[in-house]
Amino acid sequence: MMKSQRILLIVITVFLFFAFFPLAPSFTYSFFERQRLLEAIVLVFATFFLVFSLISGRNKANDFVCRFKLPLLGGLVFISFGLVSAMLSIEPVNSFLYVLHFFLLFGLAIFVAINSSTTFVKQVFVALVVTHSSLICYALLYLFFAASDGGKIVPSVVYFGFDNIRFFNQVQVFVLPALLFFSWSERFGRLALLMLFGNLLLMYLGGGLGISLVWALTLLFIAFFDKRMAVKGLLVSVAAYALMCVLLYMSSFDESAKQLITVNDGGRIPLWLATIDQLSLMHLLVGIGPGLFEAPVKLIMLSHPHNSILELLVEWGGVATVAMIGIVLWTLSLYRGRLKANRAVELIDIAFMSFLGALMLSLVSGVIVMPMAQCLLFVFWGLFLGLYLGSISRQSDLRIMSLKTSTQGSSRSTILTTMLAITLLFIVVAYVILIGISYSLMDPFAPAMQGPRFWLNGERYLDLITIKNFLIGK
Repeated sequence: MMKSQRILLIVITVFLFFAFFPLAPSFTYSFFERQRLLEAIVLVFATFFLVFSLISGRNKANDFVCRFKLPLLGGLVFISFGLVSAMLSIEPVNSFLYVLHFFLLFGLAIFVAINSSTTFVKQVFVALVVTHSSLICYALLYLFFAASDGGKIVPSVVYFGFDNIRFFNQVQVFVLPALLFFSWSERFGRLALLMLFGNLLLMYLGGGLGISLVWALTLLFIAFFDKRMAVKGLLVSVAAYALMCVLLYMSSFDESAKQLITVNDGGRIPLWLATIDQLSLMHLLVGIGPGLFEAPVKLIMLSHPHNSILELLVEWGGVATVAMIGIVLWTLSLYRGRLKANRAVELIDIAFMSFLGALMLSLVSGVIVMPMAQCLLFVFWGLFLGLYLGSISRQSDLRIMSLKTSTQGSSRSTILTTMLAITLLFIVVAYVILIGISYSLMDPFAPAMQGPRFWLNGERYLDLITIKNFLIGK
């Protein structure tokens, strides 16, 4: 592996270790805050290394910029209208921090893409599976103690490492396809299958309808390439669900346990209707400001609509939403060749399935809001784009096209990459300052009056007066 790949792998592994490993030292008030700060550290590191890659004129970085100009333009439109929405919002500084956060997430995806290779992607999958499996084993240990003591089998007794069950499920959407893929390994297949079984058991205990539907669709997708792999996944799923039913039958089986095997909307429909009520003609152009959504539902103030499209439309505006949907559709279109080839399941398929599964789950959950799911979404986006870029770069006709691009548009691409590098440096400095002030002003003992957003309590701490007082020491 190249030096940049080794550094990136170390950064991702350390991030996953502190986020998942049960015995990792804690340095924040909650799991959520720890994961948010870890995400911020990853974004800062990735941005600095991306700037170095752009300035040094690495071939793959320039190749990415030259080949993917259309989605990069779409990303620029998305961020630009996000900035406009932030400036026009009632809390411009808080919203500005959120826009910077997404800008760096795009940078993370690009940096991962330009450093992706088959070996690198496999090692990222291994790091994710190993660190997450330590968390699964810890949770299963809690489940074993609860079952052996005859206690109530409820998610609050079993789950660990996340402040909310759904945050746990959002990470599983990335792990489950990788575990099924590794279950065919000769050396670690049985261990991967056991971890898959444990993941599915915990998934069913959490009662997450959204993640269950996404997993079912993932198995259908896998069946298109490998029916035996899909059947294996289905059998493990049925076995895990059967064991969950047995455990619930043996436990006290109170009202909270009954909810685990029932189907309901989880309050999504009233929330979506309340969100739609907020829409106006203004939202065709700009939104209320990224990160500023609020909606009262059943005497509870919710901080995100649990639907990525509605969230973008309300907060970022119609133009930014169309730009983001266009980028996603462009990404999905890159996969058409794989569908036509109908080959065996490979790493690029697992990366794409995880990315697509997270997008589907974001339609009913806060995948684009929560730190772990949000960061992994952009990492897996970058992994897929990197593997795709590597595959097309090996084709002779595209190598000729690359030569033409290098002779005809090298000066323009150099100017573009230099401007992007300088912009990234300014953005990362502003981001570090704002997130540092925001975290310093946090009151960990204040009661949470709404759902999580940038921080777990959903509070926003930045405004011009507060920042001024903080800087002068008041």
